[in-house]
Amino acid sequence: MNIKIKASLLVIFSILSITLVFSPSFAETSESPDSKASSSDNSSSVNGSSSTKAGSESGVYYTVKKGDTLWDLSKRFNNSAWKWPGMWSDNKMSNPHLIYPGQKIKLFYRNDMERLKKLHAGMDSLKNESGKTVDAVEPVKMDGGMDTQDSSNTGLSLPFYRYSKIGGAGFMKEKPSEAHGYIFKVKGPDHLMINKGDEVFIKDMNKKSLVPGAKYYCYQIINPKLIKKRVAEGKKLSKLDRIVKKTEVGNQHYITGVIQITSLKSGYALGTVIQSYKPIALKDYLIPYTLRSQDITLAPSVEGLSGAIITSEEGESLFGDDKIAFIDKGREDGIKPGQMYNIYYPEEKDAAELIGGKKLFVPVDFASFLVLLAEDHMSTVLITSAYQGVSAGDSWHYPEK
Repeated sequence: MNIKIKASLLVIFSILSITLVFSPSFAETSESPDSKASSSDNSSSVNGSSSTKAGSESGVYYTVKKGDTLWDLSKRFNNSAWKWPGMWSDNKMSNPHLIYPGQKIKLFYRNDMERLKKLHAGMDSLKNESGKTVDAVEPVKMDGGMDTQDSSNTGLSLPFYRYSKIGGAGFMKEKPSEAHGYIFKVKGPDHLMINKGDEVFIKDMNKKSLVPGAKYYCYQIINPKLIKKRVAEGKKLSKLDRIVKKTEVGNQHYITGVIQITSLKSGYALGTVIQSYKPIALKDYLIPYTLRSQDITLAPSVEGLSGAIITSEEGESLFGDDKIAFIDKGREDGIKPGQMYNIYYPEEKDAAELIGGKKLFVPVDFASFLVLLAEDHMSTVLITSAYQGVSAGDSWHYPEK
């Protein structure tokens, strides 16, 4: 072939490639090809590639809107449009020029939390299509279904952290919740562990509070005295007393599963275990079930806020990544789901750096957590990254930019 012809074809091919990359209409209004055969939530790719279900791994996601391109998303969340090939590769797309409204794009993996910290530090500047800041976004009301299904909200226009185990996360509050009933017997042969599918007898503690067809969380109460005892066994009691006031250690609600009421009898009800998060036992209490979204919209943290870790959900003396814990601040302090804070230890400076002969301590961050649930004065958090073990009494604060 003539050299001039080859050169011309190469130029034409280059121009077409650049045009595709910069095209602003990647996210079309048409339906994804795969959505005709299955739900668009079942795949993070919509162009026929072999991809895994969106949300199979905890991480930060974004729901594609009309007009979005990988180029724009990379510029917005990675501070550089030229990093779009990494986003393309992470989401296992065969064609980077075909993304669709409603499709979930993974921005960061759970173990890539340094990038998340940088994104979160700039959340105040991120705005949605209406021009409102992140702080002004209304909470999403979820209803129907089970949290074992994909309960995500395809209307999210801001980055969100996906945590598939949110359904079984417990919470802590000053006073125990008012129980509607408790399990007093298992139908059929006696067995120690109650599992999914088992039928149980439930004592009604509040007349007419158990409704046939309704779902209820079953849970156990771990009171402050027991929490302090297990902390003491981990040799951290003195540390906890020094940082957290005794009144700030609340009643832990340890969620074990979900039960659906099938019928009412005189003074009791029959129910079926439809979800088991942890071992369910006799005398587990019941409270009304509330569906929780797996997609937690990132929100700006409260500047200057600080506090302490009360304990971990399982009571470990030392814990780290992907563990649930409770902190001593809640809604009344400005805490809300989606906020991030850092855990630190105070490092004493050398004598040569002391000011006026006084000891000087500098905070050294070694872990981060994401707020999952918030009560009035206490909150449930997920440890997203830890360079060393976290323990009860450790201090946390607003993440510096």
